[in-house]
Amino acid sequence: MRREGLEVLDEVAANGEGAIGQEPVRVLVEAVRVGVISARAAELINATRLERQSLQDFAKSAGVPADRLYKQRKTAEARLARAIEEGQVLVSKVGLLSDSGS
Repeated sequence: MRREGLEVLDEVAANGEGAIGQEPVRVLVEAVRVGVISARAAELINATRLERQSLQDFAKSAGVPADRLYKQRKTAEARLARAIEEGQVLVSKVGLLSDSGS
């Protein structure tokens, strides 16, 4: 994902846009900022989970085989879950904090 993509995620998180609210996007943004997942992985999760775009359509538009993206998403989601469990990325009702000091 290019820098513009992360800025879009930041803007969506700040404005609370989207059908499911802003917290999941904030989690992705913070996970990228602290190095838990890549910006490309955050874009993949955002598009295919939060925006409900089919992974096949996302793969087609990206010119990447869908099976590769399934594996990448699974790995990124596991890393994200582990980081939340270990406190690298903290989720709360009022916002998002990380132990990186950001």
